[in-house]
Amino acid sequence: MAVARSETWRLIIDTQLPGARNMAIDHAIMKAVADGKALPTLRLYGWDSPTITVGYFQNVEDEVYIDKCRKDGIDVIRRITGGGTVYHDNEVTYSVSIPLASAITYGTILESYQRIGIPIVHALSDFGLHAEYQPINDITVYGKKISGSAQTRKMGTLLQHGTIMVETNIDEMFRYIRVADEKNAGRELAAVKDRVVTMCSLMAPNLRCDHLYQHIAAAVARGFTKEFGITFREESLTEYELELAENYQEKMFSNPDWNLHRKVDAI
Repeated sequence: MAVARSETWRLIIDTQLPGARNMAIDHAIMKAVADGKALPTLRLYGWDSPTITVGYFQNVEDEVYIDKCRKDGIDVIRRITGGGTVYHDNEVTYSVSIPLASAITYGTILESYQRIGIPIVHALSDFGLHAEYQPINDITVYGKKISGSAQTRKMGTLLQHGTIMVETNIDEMFRYIRVADEKNAGRELAAVKDRVVTMCSLMAPNLRCDHLYQHIAAAVARGFTKEFGITFREESLTEYELELAENYQEKMFSNPDWNLHRKVDAI
């Protein structure tokens, strides 16, 4: 099925925000799109401090050194999307909220991951990086992961959010995220680190990485336009979305019962 072209989407270029706020806003946008109160939306944002998000179905204690996180002030937030544990730090994150009636979502989840991943490939090419989509949900550069994503489908709407690692501290990441083989942690960490790469490690050593955020956000929007012919209308969150986000942040993403144990139903 061909993807429809010349659609108009909303573009939100956000600031660096706390983890609970970021997840609440993504959820609010998805609900607004589902309710017909917002156009399909691409949101670009960052994180104001290192944060770990875990997938909807994960057991936090199996994935994260929770005591270290508490000691060091690393927030652990449960996403409404599936997928694995992610350490967010010095990155650009994107989220896409679109109706399931969109041609982009047609077919399998794997196919939609690929469709949404290709604009990220285009964006990275703007920086001279040869990127490729790798199933199920990764983007690699020279065979190493630079971007991953996670997805959920509910209320007749798809939400996918993903990362682009800019200057993420890989060593710090594995202070807080558990590896599968604790007995051979050193070797496993070295192997995992060898499969991950950041934009700043690939580009000129004198690059001012702190100036990259706006350029990457613009490149991602261009990538969606290139792939799908989308026209973007840059806007802010609506009052409806802001109210939703406040509610979601309080009842879910700032609530330990949700984040640690999923004892609160998703709303």
